[in-house]
Amino acid sequence: MEGILIMGFFILIFVGISFPAMIKVYKASNDASIILESRENLDKISKAIEMVRANGNGSIRTVTIKSSSLNWSISAYDSDNPNNDILTYWIKWKTTDRVPSELIKNGSSGGLGKNSIEGVSSSGNESSSGYLSPGTYSVKIENRATTTSPEISISANGTTVLITLED
Repeated sequence: MEGILIMGFFILIFVGISFPAMIKVYKASNDASIILESRENLDKISKAIEMVRANGNGSIRTVTIKSSSLNWSISAYDSDNPNNDILTYWIKWKTTDRVPSELIKNGSSGGLGKNSIEGVSSSGNESSSGYLSPGTYSVKIENRATTTSPEISISANGTTVLITLED
């Protein structure tokens, strides 16, 4: 009888304390993985932009990115970004409870930004892919610029995001 009570006590502790703590850890690790994935995608895209710009007019490069975020977007010169970043990778968070405050810019949205991409003008017209669903996307970067300091233009069509460097 005592053994059953002791075992019941340990099960109660597990269910009441340990199990909810494991759920919180899982959710926090999921948010961290989305932030890391977003940073990796932003770095991959910005490096490809630098390479295409350096190779001059007519150069094209396609990179593949994967996003697990509920909704995400890539934008250029976004007026909602207080840091005046050239390129911003936006994420719509399910909840902002565990998200660092510097990654929350508009209620439930937040972004990681690049305020400098070598050779790309820091002023331009705002453009965005619009919010996209989770999945794998091809990001095609094309240099149509004839100047050495082009601006970025972004659009999306299905699972392809087009980033164009233009005068």
